[in-house]
Amino acid sequence: MQTTIYKALIFDMGEVLVKTYDQTPRSLLAKKFNLSSKELEKLVYFSESASQSFTGEISDEDHFRAILRSLGNPDGDYRVFQNSFWGGDNIDNKMLAFISSLKSKYKLGLLSNAMDTTRERLDEKYKLSDYFHQSIYSYEVKMAKPSLEIYKVLLKKLEVEPQQAIFIDDLRENIEAAQKVGLITIQHKSTLQTIAKLKEILELN
Repeated sequence: MQTTIYKALIFDMGEVLVKTYDQTPRSLLAKKFNLSSKELEKLVYFSESASQSFTGEISDEDHFRAILRSLGNPDGDYRVFQNSFWGGDNIDNKMLAFISSLKSKYKLGLLSNAMDTTRERLDEKYKLSDYFHQSIYSYEVKMAKPSLEIYKVLLKKLEVEPQQAIFIDDLRENIEAAQKVGLITIQHKSTLQTIAKLKEILELN
């Protein structure tokens, strides 16, 4: 019997809702610069300029221009680079369908580390914001996961206590930060695993 009354579900975006299904465009881009895909991903998501873009200190244009400079191609078109890097990404329709089925029963939140064009780009392509009651992209609040404060900001917007919410993210450091805030957590490893775990916690048939 469920003893905790859960009121909210909070989802990460990257690799939870939007995933790289086709590695080919990214692999070809990495090969062009004599890098592995992992090395290229580190530049885009875990470099100093990436951190600055996630907290709104610089634009995504500035970030990608910094990457091109570091790769010895300062005059390269950053838009072409972006399109190639994200060329194999798509929405996880199975996860979104499951989320949609819960919207009338739970408050749904989106919490993502992201650059300043992310909301516009994902809403134009997938209408992603429509699936959630509240969404925060890190650049909008000038802080990023795993900062504890960003979780608290979304909880306040959702009007729930930490123990009333379940947080789903693929990165361990973000899960550990959420646990420090008091959130119930699921580390996402696959769509089927996350859905099964949510059904178990929420006692859904």
